[in-house]
Amino acid sequence: MLVMRRLLIVLGIAILALSAGVGFVLSAWRARTSTAASASETGVPIAAAPRSGDRETETKLPVAAPKVVVAESEHDFGAVDFNTEAFHQFVIRNEGTAPLQLQLGKSTCRCTTGDVPKEPIPPGGETLVTIRFLEERHHGPFRQYAEIVTNDPNRNRVTLTISGVVKARLAVDPESLQFSQITPGLPAARSVTVYSQLWPEFWLEIEQITLEGVECRVTPVAAEAIRHLDALSGYRIDVLVPASLTHAAFQGEIHLRLVSPSAKEPQTLVIPFAGSAASRIEIDSAYLGGGRLLNFGRIPQGKRVAAELMVRTRDLQRPLGLKEVVCDPPHLRVALEPQADSPNHYRLTIEIPADSPRFVRLRGNSGKVKVVFDDPAETSFEFMVWAAVVDPEIGLPR
Repeated sequence: MLVMRRLLIVLGIAILALSAGVGFVLSAWRARTSTAASASETGVPIAAAPRSGDRETETKLPVAAPKVVVAESEHDFGAVDFNTEAFHQFVIRNEGTAPLQLQLGKSTCRCTTGDVPKEPIPPGGETLVTIRFLEERHHGPFRQYAEIVTNDPNRNRVTLTISGVVKARLAVDPESLQFSQITPGLPAARSVTVYSQLWPEFWLEIEQITLEGVECRVTPVAAEAIRHLDALSGYRIDVLVPASLTHAAFQGEIHLRLVSPSAKEPQTLVIPFAGSAASRIEIDSAYLGGGRLLNFGRIPQGKRVAAELMVRTRDLQRPLGLKEVVCDPPHLRVALEPQADSPNHYRLTIEIPADSPRFVRLRGNSGKVKVVFDDPAETSFEFMVWAAVVDPEIGLPR
């Protein structure tokens, strides 16, 4: 009896469990059927619910961008000829996925310039950027930079570097030949060195000297003697100016022709020269304030006033005299007297005498005094005169 009761209890529990399972299945089927019907009415698909353990992922598409690549960003020219343009072409590639644009930026020196293509570089393409160098003033080592601006988001600037040593194929030391303060009437000589920092050897000949009477002597120079010029070879040219040309200023040119195994064609070089003789006559202008103005100011009529200037001579073999005197107004007087205690010294006196009539020579209506000495060069000096000789009772007109 007890066993029968237990069996009935277990059977009841099983029936209840079976009823609950069948109800759950029927409820799920009804819900799915209702959702499908709703979707068919609205036309909007319904996404399946994610299953347990799945992760929702979001896919991002890559953004197209250029990528600048420079195979070689530095170039050494080695020896560069002075005053001759050198250039190098740098290869720039675009390894990105969008066109690469280039623009020339800053450089470290005006001697460094560049050429950048205007057209964009397509992905996978490449171009040439030309950097130029021209030095016109200095010799020696150099290192310069040029900046290229890009639209690469990760590298918006590229620095290209050039370096080398500027050397002269042909140079002159000094660059121009000056004959200054030479003695009038005596021959003068100066020398100049023509050298090369690139050619181990060359030959030189004089094609023309534009000033008649000037002579040149050409002598090879040992490398040791021009080592301070960083030269490999050179010549010394002695320029001789005859006495007949040293009385006055002169100028001319020496035209050279140069040949070297290192050059394909003969080269030409022009050396200018000029000179001026030191004046045999000098006037101390301390009284004049360093200029050529004689300012006597207002002078009462009947009074003498004078300016005394010291004249010095050199290399003059005879006494100095006056060859010509021009005065405006003509009432002025000029005299030259030697100084007994100072050889080669003279006193030049310019005076307004006491018997001078009234006159006015001031700013805007200046007077003048011109003196010409009797030396071989007929040296002349001209002075401006400011003076007014007036009636002492009346003075200058207002």
